[in-house]
Formats: sequence, C-alpha cells, structure tokens
Amino acid sequence: MRFPRDIDDFDGHVTVLARAHGPGAAAAYCHEVLAADRIPATMSRAHALVQAGCYHEMASELQEARTAFAAAVDDGGRSYPDARCYLAGWMLEHGEEVAGRRLAKAIRADRPDDFTVYRQIGDAFETIGDLAEATRWLTAGATRHLAEHGPGLGTSMLLLARRGVRRLQGFTEDEYDLMVAPPA
Repeated sequence: MRFPRDIDDFDGHVTVLARAHGPGAAAAYCHEVLAADRIPATMSRAHALVQAGCYHEMASELQEARTAFAAAVDDGGRSYPDARCYLAGWMLEHGEEVAGRRLAKAIRADRPDDFTVYRQIGDAFETIGDLAEATRWLTAGATRHLAEHGPGLGTSMLLLARRGVRRLQGFTEDEYDLMVAPPA
C-alpha cells in the first residue's frame, strides 16, 4: 500500500483510484490507510472514514457507507464538513428519515459557521423532496454566512442553491434571489 504523506496526498490518491479503478477501490484504500498504525499528521481518522463512506455510497455499498459515516461521527475528529452531515444525509436518503431529521436538527442547534454544512443538509432535504426544509436550511446558512462573512463564494453558493429550490416550489424571486440573479 502507498501510504499518504498528508491529507492532500491522501485525497489526490483516492480520487485517482476512484477514476482508474472505481469507487470500491477508493473505499478499500481508505480502509487500508485506517488499518495502518498511523494517520498522516495533517488529517484525521474521521476524514478517512468520511471519504470511505462517500466512495462506498458511490459503489452502491450502502450499509458500508452508513457504517463509515457513523464511525466518523463516533471518532469525533475533524472532517469537512462536519461528519454528522454525511450521516444525516445518508439517513435521510436511505430509509432512516426520522433519525436523519433528528440529527439534522441537532446540527442546526449547534449553529455551525461552515456554509458547507447548510448546503449539504439543504441538498439532502432537496433530494428527498422536502423542498420547504431545504429552503429553511439554505436560507439559514445564507443569512448567517452573509451576516458574518459578507458576500462571497460561500454566500453565493448557498443563495444559488436556495434560488433553485425556491423555483422548484414556484416562488417568485425575493431579495436574496435577486442577489444572485443573472442580469436581465
């Protein structure tokens, strides 16, 4: 096994493996790294577990994905975004909707500063067809990010996603939508 030097090396190698040999090979590599005596200093076990879960999900290995996401949450290490987002999204999308909603509620109660948390949970709610809840998540994230960081990439990503979900609901444009609307 090729042991990664750091998080960037790990992420790059996993991506290459997934493209060349499929997501199952990438997930297997993540587990090989996790089984080693050490993890590169610049990454956490939670990060490797989240990556494993994502690649298991891409390979339609759904229970393995859930197990990896839950282990990442239990590990408590740093992942981007919060590992709980991956588990909540998995739960919402794969038959554990009540538990997924409960976990999403706990995440929201923590008032995360990371805009990708709001985007990921909003996307999960959109995927299951709960557009109202997706809009709530994306609006909360955009409001918080705009207030704390001003306009920028994070705010724009949230507002663009929000605009799309609102359009699916048949809403007319509001002041947030107009911030990212293309010029007429």
